[in-house]
Amino acid sequence: MQQHKLITSDRWRVHFIAQNSMISAMLAGLMACGGGGDNLAPVPVPAPPTETCSSWPTLYQPEYRGQSALQSVVRLSDCSVIVAGYEGSTAQSQAEGNSNAFVERLTLDTQGAVQRVWRYVLDTTGTDQINQLLLDNNQILFVGASSGALPGQVNQGKQDVLIGRLSVDGSLIGVSQLGTERPNVPVKLFKLAPEQYLLVGYDDYFIPTNYLEAKENPWLARLDEHSQGQFQVQWWQTDDTPQGDFYTSAAMDSDLYVGYQSDMGESRGAWLKKLTTNGDPYWSVSLSNSPIDTIAGTQVVNEEVWLMGTSYLALDQNYQGRGDLFLAKMSPTSGDLISVEMFGSAALDWARLLIPYQGKWLVLAETGLDEALTEWEVSLYQHDGQFWQSESLQIGKKTLVSSADVVAEQLLTVGYWVDEQGRAKAYMAGFSL
Repeated sequence: MQQHKLITSDRWRVHFIAQNSMISAMLAGLMACGGGGDNLAPVPVPAPPTETCSSWPTLYQPEYRGQSALQSVVRLSDCSVIVAGYEGSTAQSQAEGNSNAFVERLTLDTQGAVQRVWRYVLDTTGTDQINQLLLDNNQILFVGASSGALPGQVNQGKQDVLIGRLSVDGSLIGVSQLGTERPNVPVKLFKLAPEQYLLVGYDDYFIPTNYLEAKENPWLARLDEHSQGQFQVQWWQTDDTPQGDFYTSAAMDSDLYVGYQSDMGESRGAWLKKLTTNGDPYWSVSLSNSPIDTIAGTQVVNEEVWLMGTSYLALDQNYQGRGDLFLAKMSPTSGDLISVEMFGSAALDWARLLIPYQGKWLVLAETGLDEALTEWEVSLYQHDGQFWQSESLQIGKKTLVSSADVVAEQLLTVGYWVDEQGRAKAYMAGFSL
């Protein structure tokens, strides 16, 4: 059984695509959930200042060792970008084998071509990857995972969390390796206060030797930075349950809102949970009892909680079938569903990212283009009172997206595509806004 998986809810998509005919029969018997989409309004987000950045190329395909993916992108104030990911993987859809992690700073030359300013590589004897970038105090925080051990540090179990700092010139300030005996999968890092951070994640299948001890279990961890790049665990809370369940997305204001997914029992389906930053529960609300459904994006904007995901159920009258996208607004105080709207194609649409921009929502999703779901494209949807699909991208047989940020009225997206030989290759593409 695979021990290291892409840090998304791809495990569910791959599993259920393989059993698509069985899913269709099963879902025919599920009850549809209610909800109306008539009262959705554009998101009241202040417009950013006018930029003077140059437009990035529509498509940038860097050359990396082996199979590769870009998994995070953030822009700097000078309109250059920081990207992170992995290379040298032995698997198509995830970091595997002796892959190494990297962070790069990219900019444009005078002719508009992409140039690499610097490159930082993190390489242990195990599987390494970097999945999230966060700008903090004019430095770059990176979060990832490794099945190996950093110099001078010890691997706590199957897979540990990596967290560290780089300067904007690419110099390593410090990096720490943290975790438990289980394979720890980070989902999202939040800054609570100076030198205090909250990490949301889950444990993958835990197989100590030749037996399964535990399925996926969600966790929260409070991290303190006692010196730059040197992190310690103040507490680590794991919610052990007999079923497989994990966090899929997270957002934070003074409290924490997490998308949660469970595969069986009374908690089966997709949920939104509100927690304190100490992990104490306020409320939990079920959006669907289908174990296939997922909440891929969570945002808190102007004291409103918004969710975006994929559902195989008819959450409103616009359900097309076979898995559609949805956007829902929830009450932050009670968790009540205020509104929900479904959109997408007649094929399977898989939600990826929810991004607020200039008073509207940007939604990135993937669509299966053939009946066997062997071909995929990335689509950008925009919502300014109603949803409309503005652009789509397909490179090779499959194009998948991991992260995005806005630069010069473009949505720069990163991920990987698959060629005719089944090899995964990193890309960065710009969508017009």
